[in-house]
Amino acid sequence: MDTRTFLLVDANPAYRAILRAIVRSEPSWSIVTESGDGLSAVELAAQYRPDVILMNIDMPVMSGLEATRQIRRTSHSAHIILFSSHRDEEFHYASLAAGGDYYLSQEHIDNQTLTSLIGRLSFFVKGHAHA
Repeated sequence: MDTRTFLLVDANPAYRAILRAIVRSEPSWSIVTESGDGLSAVELAAQYRPDVILMNIDMPVMSGLEATRQIRRTSHSAHIILFSSHRDEEFHYASLAAGGDYYLSQEHIDNQTLTSLIGRLSFFVKGHAHA
């Protein structure tokens, strides 16, 4: 079983704790680092090269969308899953346009959803299927 490494990015420490609990509940997942803003997320993504970045769109210093654009400019191949409390479709499209792999409404983030989503994203990246 492959271990998946995660970078967790959210300005709210309490919500990062929820994300941390979800990620830690999966034995093959590990958190390499966490961030509270978009700018440090860009720096940490370059330093730690995580497999998955879970990032809130609504961030101080630099938005999650801009952080995603900057991470993608470095040819970083991490799966970037963006989320926010917004349910509007415009956030879904903006996330994909910025280079995110997927957008989730914050209320839908749980272990089962992430496990399924990361499994599907990994399947496409490994070349077993083509989008």
